[in-house]
Amino acid sequence: MKEKILITLATGKTGYAATVELLKSGYPVKIFVRSRNQKARELEQLGAEIAIGEFNNYNQLKNALIGVKKVYYCYPIMRGMPENVKLFIDAAQESNLEAVVFMGQRIAEFEDTGSLMTKIPESLTACLKNLG
Repeated sequence: MKEKILITLATGKTGYAATVELLKSGYPVKIFVRSRNQKARELEQLGAEIAIGEFNNYNQLKNALIGVKKVYYCYPIMRGMPENVKLFIDAAQESNLEAVVFMGQRIAEFEDTGSLMTKIPESLTACLKNLG
């Protein structure tokens, strides 16, 4: 049996597409979303389990991680990002995850794009590398 995968920001462009493809491939998927909006309901109808929460709420993150060992972590560009990513890292470490795919922006790897993803503090980057 395939293991359940958590996808954050599942109503966004890449999260939505990843959720649809994983569900089509027979994976059980839990989505972490801020509300049960139209896109979340569409994914639920396709078979996704919904976990509603905010990225800045440790308990909601921990609850979303129950029953999963792998996460496709996509974070919205918004105020509080470094602190909220650190909250996720703490929750992920406590949950003994096997794998985390950290997905940001498509073009974040290029320094001249002005992407906030290229400005993550080094300490946070080190935490991501040491996850697990």
